[in-house]
Amino acid sequence: MPAYEVLVMAKAAVQRGELVDVVRGLAQRVIKDGGVVMAVKSYGTVRLAYDVKKRDGWHQQGQVVQVEVNAPASLAQQLEHLNKDERLLRWLLLKRRPKRWMTWRGEAMQSATMPPPQAMWPPPALPGAAAGFGARVPANAALGGGGGGGGGVAAPAADYAPGSRMAN
Repeated sequence: MPAYEVLVMAKAAVQRGELVDVVRGLAQRVIKDGGVVMAVKSYGTVRLAYDVKKRDGWHQQGQVVQVEVNAPASLAQQLEHLNKDERLLRWLLLKRRPKRWMTWRGEAMQSATMPPPQAMWPPPALPGAAAGFGARVPANAALGGGGGGGGGVAAPAADYAPGSRMAN
């Protein structure tokens, strides 16, 4: 059976006993379908990143509970009843992937290391840039446009000099 995480976010005004009833009902449905509840973790009342609108108004805080389960794939349909529960703001079902999904170029992500910051600076020179990182690009280069700074990639500083047509 696949491993899932169910995140339930209840309204801040919901009593602890009512929240326990919601989680107990969720666990009973999982067990009835032959699943196993692995862990339940409460994060308490948290400030939400954005306000959530429900029938009774806007909510800025919520109580978050995480339930880890091993359950059949039909769990998503079994949890649709949570949409009708007025005590809940949101709920989310996440499928946990095995470690083999966490790979990067054939190696485990734990063994993949970034080069030290010193090895990444200075950045490599752009192709065709004679002076490297700070090279100026002529106004009529690459993406077109005639000279004089109109429509090129970057205009030379001389185009913005006082008295030029670009300075106005």
